[in-house]
Amino acid sequence: MLGKSGALGLNYTMVNAPVLDAKTGLFNFELDGTIYDFMSKTNHVAQAPNTPAYVQHSHREQFYLNEATFNSLFWGAGSAYMPIVMTKKAISDQLLQLLPELGMHYGANTLLSLNISLVPKSQTPFNFDTKKGLVVGEAGDVMIQLVISANSTSSPKMQEAVTFEMDFMMNGNITAQNWIVMPKVESI
Repeated sequence: MLGKSGALGLNYTMVNAPVLDAKTGLFNFELDGTIYDFMSKTNHVAQAPNTPAYVQHSHREQFYLNEATFNSLFWGAGSAYMPIVMTKKAISDQLLQLLPELGMHYGANTLLSLNISLVPKSQTPFNFDTKKGLVVGEAGDVMIQLVISANSTSSPKMQEAVTFEMDFMMNGNITAQNWIVMPKVESI
């Protein structure tokens, strides 16, 4: 279980029936690998359409992350962790320096808070590309939303004052090759 109050979980549903390979003697089973959002009762994405080819090595386990894993984690984590709310006085003072109009509108004792969210705008904001690597938000699939809320002595309840929305895009060329985990069993 992951997230606030265990709101997210790894989906261990088998994609295909388990297979025992008579030639190699290896047992092969494939798990869904997406992140399940218990609050929304969905993993938010379609099942991964393909399985990578098995690299032949004796008694080797393969673990792979597909686009569906990243996309379902993003959707689920977004509902569990977003928005990030910052309400410290130092942040409020800096926002008032940046946007003095808010202080003039809400009064001298204005307190501002900043809410930051990454909002998915499609089912697949994460994509794997052989040249660019991990691509996030390439087609406007992810939005950064900044919401500044304000209160004052005349209006003690926080109210939305300003919203900024921006497209987010990132390319991360990450390479992992021959990542082998060799457990040492002390006793059975």
